[in-house]
Amino acid sequence: MPAPLRVHLTPEEDAQLRELEANPVIPFKARRRAQAVRLAAQGWTAT
Repeated sequence: MPAPLRVHLTPEEDAQLRELEANPVIPFKARRRAQAVRLAAQGWTAT
């Protein structure tokens, strides 16, 4: 099993991803991807 991906976001990058997550005009998959990147930055891993 490969090592978990380490993601480090600047506060500006995190804010941009939060905006993407909340924008209903953005396609659903893109919003979920933004959420996944933010969670990875917080230390969450995919099973």
